[in-house]
Amino acid sequence: MMRNKKLLVPIIVFLLIFILSFSANSLNVAYGKESPSGSGTLIISNNILKVAIENESLSDGIGTFAIATDAGHPNPDQDVFFDGAYEDPWSSFTTIRVEDTLKEYVTSTGSKTPSSGYTVEYLDDYSPVVTRVSNTQGTISWTTPENLLVTLLIDIRGTTVADTMVQVTVTIQNNDTIAHSVAVRYQWDIMIDGEDDSWIRVWTDPSTPQSWTENETDWVSPSFQFWETTNNPTTPVFSVYGSTVLPLVNPPPTVPDRLVYASWATCDDTAYDYTLGGDWGMDSAVLYYWNAEEISPEAQISRTAYVTTVVGAELAFAWPTDSAGNSKSTFQLSDNVYARGLGFPANTDVTVYLIPDGEDALPANAVASASTTTNGTGGLPVTLVWSQPLTLGEYDIWVDVNQNGVFDGGDVWNSQSIGIYGIDVIPEFPTLASMLLVLTVLTVAIAKNKQKRLE
Repeated sequence: MMRNKKLLVPIIVFLLIFILSFSANSLNVAYGKESPSGSGTLIISNNILKVAIENESLSDGIGTFAIATDAGHPNPDQDVFFDGAYEDPWSSFTTIRVEDTLKEYVTSTGSKTPSSGYTVEYLDDYSPVVTRVSNTQGTISWTTPENLLVTLLIDIRGTTVADTMVQVTVTIQNNDTIAHSVAVRYQWDIMIDGEDDSWIRVWTDPSTPQSWTENETDWVSPSFQFWETTNNPTTPVFSVYGSTVLPLVNPPPTVPDRLVYASWATCDDTAYDYTLGGDWGMDSAVLYYWNAEEISPEAQISRTAYVTTVVGAELAFAWPTDSAGNSKSTFQLSDNVYARGLGFPANTDVTVYLIPDGEDALPANAVASASTTTNGTGGLPVTLVWSQPLTLGEYDIWVDVNQNGVFDGGDVWNSQSIGIYGIDVIPEFPTLASMLLVLTVLTVAIAKNKQKRLE
């Protein structure tokens, strides 16, 4: 009898442990979270930001990832992407669309609705290879049936709070014997301070950001500098910033053909195409779209975006102003052009050049230049760069931070994309009025001359 009792004790203890473990796991599943940092999750970190990358097949999709603040951040252990603090990636994923074969390849394993005429393929089925390049960098690669080598790079850059950012780059190398047309979509599931319905605003003017919104919004060919989300504009904990034109780093961000502030619950069901439903105050996500580009055999394309939690040195920018420092982008021939900026190295001599839009960053191409010194906080003071009379045209601002006459690391250019510029010099209204007056007088004179001939 005693032997039976002794045997019952460990059995009862085992059952209690099993029941408690099962209950805890059930609660995690019920709330949509698995056990943190499982063996199938690759964690990279610079102690300021960390990224959890799915590394287990038959799970949530190898290559899905989540971002969070780490111990060295002013707000540690906070989500940047959903479930980042739990190190449980699954809701942010990448899509590679091959238009000539009508396939949409996704890094997620969740059920996705294909675009009309397309078929969804799950990249988990194509032998993903995960590599920890360093403590701050990881890559995942797949080869599709089209013999396209797809490589996703996730790299935490920087060593301080001010310069830390996450680079996300997908590169598609065509190892086939024929060309393929490829488009890319990123889906980033934003979350801050437990708020899954983040607000967003865009910075079209670096000195005066646009209004906050929680409505679904679609920007086609965005030309604004970057976007910002926060948990609540009234009581923000911190902000998340994402690239469009900025930051000015190497490699530069690939300006998207379309950027969408979307309802995550709706867009997450789609592999690529997404139509806004007019939702507001919703579980939010940001979608990047890059239109299809034909890749010749042995050629490749890359699509890069950045995300950070502070506008620091890597997000330095400069913009045109009037003499009082007020932002101004349109100038007349008799105006003077000033520039100011933020986020530069403190107490540093720099040179500001104005370059015609579409021209290379070379001192010889500048229509005007000026040297100045940044202040103790890295601000570029209001500086006269171009004195009137001006020349008609569109111009970019290049700040040569190390004054070596070469556009290189640390320098700032308001946009390297042709057609996106900071300064537009237009004819003065009196000039236009004079031209119209001359045309009117000539028309009247010609009419009178004809009338006299008829008489």
